[in-house]
Amino acid sequence: RDPTYLRRVTPSARDMSAMSDAELDRQWLTLYDTDRLFRYSEGNPGEGGMSVGQERFHRDSSQFRYLRASNQVGKTIAGSAEAWWYALGRHPFRPNIEPGEGWIVMPDLNDWAKVSAKLREMEPPGALHPACRYDVAKGYMYGGARRVMCSNGSLMVPKSGSQQQTALAGATIGWIWFDEPPRESHWGEALSRVAVRGGAAWLTFTPIGKPLAWLRDYFLGNTETGVAGHPEWSETLVKLSPETCPHRTPEDIAIQIASYSLWERAQRVDGAWEGVTKDRFLSGFSEGCVMDPDTLPAMERIGLGMDHGEGVGKEYAVLVGWDGFRLWALGEYSAAANTSPAEDVAGIA
Repeated sequence: RDPTYLRRVTPSARDMSAMSDAELDRQWLTLYDTDRLFRYSEGNPGEGGMSVGQERFHRDSSQFRYLRASNQVGKTIAGSAEAWWYALGRHPFRPNIEPGEGWIVMPDLNDWAKVSAKLREMEPPGALHPACRYDVAKGYMYGGARRVMCSNGSLMVPKSGSQQQTALAGATIGWIWFDEPPRESHWGEALSRVAVRGGAAWLTFTPIGKPLAWLRDYFLGNTETGVAGHPEWSETLVKLSPETCPHRTPEDIAIQIASYSLWERAQRVDGAWEGVTKDRFLSGFSEGCVMDPDTLPAMERIGLGMDHGEGVGKEYAVLVGWDGFRLWALGEYSAAANTSPAEDVAGIA
């Protein structure tokens, strides 16, 4: 029942400092019932309110943020909420932002209908300009163009992360939301649009479907290539679990996880930067192949396989045994980034 936020959400209301607790409760409940965006920020998880992971992302006060998440944990909903909050100037955790124009950068403009559907889920009453319309097939339209025109004059303009790079040049905007990463060549061009005003930028994505080593190096750096990284970008990692998806049942989540191929589960479930390369994955391997050492059969032969790799921390060795029918991996050694040659020798031995 925060009067400050209530006043920002309903600026036409009279001075809320003079309202009784009962009047504040009625105002709060009215908004909770009619304003999906208000319920998202004020409600309980699983009842229309943000999840624990989404709240961590929204409360992050950094100018630049990215939400690295598994599939179906509400990352696009979180990005949509931020877009509405910035366009309308009613962010629950950033009370001093001014409403203004922003861009929504997506892989392709054909994705506008899909992104619009998520924006529609969070659209507050009275947010749209009278001439702005939502179409299920086309998404939001204003003046015959794909965009959202708000009643306060703010614009949300969709941009493609794969079209001509010149389409991202020229404008100066207050905020930018990347719904999935664009091409590497488009990343810096798009970010420069918010640099003049010191605007905000956020990215929501699952790291699968395209090579993203360049993006990981951009955020975290790479000592081998000398890339410094950008620590000003703050990360929120959300994995798929009942805690992060309180609006779904554990059984439903388990079914989703089971539907993924084993080589993509790390990314689709844990939001990992990399998964197992499909062409190098042993599809017949399962927990049933793991045996207790006390029950192993006698080995007819044993062997040691090694790969020295290139550079520090790339030493790998595996001890194998052959029982006449199966090949067993009896032990392995993988060097850490800071081990010495003597430590690698001892580890292999």
